[in-house]
Amino acid sequence: MNLLNDELKRLQRQYRDILEFAKNKITTEPQTQILNEILMFWFENKKVVECALNWLSVLPYETFIFTAAVNLDYDEMDYIPFLMHGRKHILDDPVFKFAIANDSSKVLGIEFEKTTLHNVQEAINDNIKILDNLNELIYILPVSDIFTPREKETEIATAMICSMFNSSITSYQSYIEHCSNIKDVLNHLTPDASSKMVLNGPEDLRIDLSKRIEKFCKEAKHLKLDMFENEAHMLWVGLFSYILRASSVYQFCHKYKTVPFFRYDIVWHYFSMMCDAYAHKNNIELARELQILSFRAKVSFTSGKVLDRSKFENISINEFINAKESFNFEHKLLCAMDKTNENQGLISIMCEIFSEFYLYFKRQEKPTVTTVI
Repeated sequence: MNLLNDELKRLQRQYRDILEFAKNKITTEPQTQILNEILMFWFENKKVVECALNWLSVLPYETFIFTAAVNLDYDEMDYIPFLMHGRKHILDDPVFKFAIANDSSKVLGIEFEKTTLHNVQEAINDNIKILDNLNELIYILPVSDIFTPREKETEIATAMICSMFNSSITSYQSYIEHCSNIKDVLNHLTPDASSKMVLNGPEDLRIDLSKRIEKFCKEAKHLKLDMFENEAHMLWVGLFSYILRASSVYQFCHKYKTVPFFRYDIVWHYFSMMCDAYAHKNNIELARELQILSFRAKVSFTSGKVLDRSKFENISINEFINAKESFNFEHKLLCAMDKTNENQGLISIMCEIFSEFYLYFKRQEKPTVTTVI
């Protein structure tokens, strides 16, 4: 175990050097060349990463993965709600995701470099800050994209989209044959599609689905309509990209018994749909595991929305970790949920526990000592 721990530390140091090089060269050398070096580094160390994952996730559903996000924003203190849960923590490397996307864009003929340079720079800078300031608290590893088979992800994503349509839509091919505009899409949806289809982040599902689809097509900045045949095609690609991400996370977390920490509502929505769907496969053991996985993901996702990060400004990470561990947040939360009635929602319970933690943390702060001469 000590040898593996040493190897993981070495890997993080090497990656820190590569990121520093990328930071200094990203504006003067081709972005593709920089990202390809990051791709090569992780693929060359794939065996070490896999061993590290098995070691870090030895306790089922106690290792949390910050995933399905552009980056973990260090300056915005994204690490605070993330570190509130679990025993081990991994950042699903966002720079590696950009490298994968850049590599795929060559095949698709998309101008990747011009549209993503700023985001790539931000992800590199945040990764460096994490490695410098949160060393051994958060490990940066390329998990969901390097260890999940793309064919299976595609199969799952396609099946989930088709489940929102009537029996005439069974594949992407049948979708484009029947749907050339949004009116066609609406005519082929199932009655419960309105509660399944989420497109614009936090959504009021009471709003008519046709209006939500229209809003998506107008506001989806990451999709340019001139790249697609029509709005129906654009809708499929948008849905597919969201669900593909959720599928990748689901497969990885189920395989390694880890818990995803989501920052965005859309991917969380489709991930929870997958857990619910697979939990009803008449497999009692699988259903129990997915209930644990879904519950822990829901709790951590909610805490990211509720936690007031400003309470922890200007304190050291060690002070925060010590207070969190001695307060035993997750244990208190679970106990509170056992004692309260079903009508009290998770957010309400969590707000109460966090209020207790803020007071506890304030009492733990070291008083300022004034020296009188």
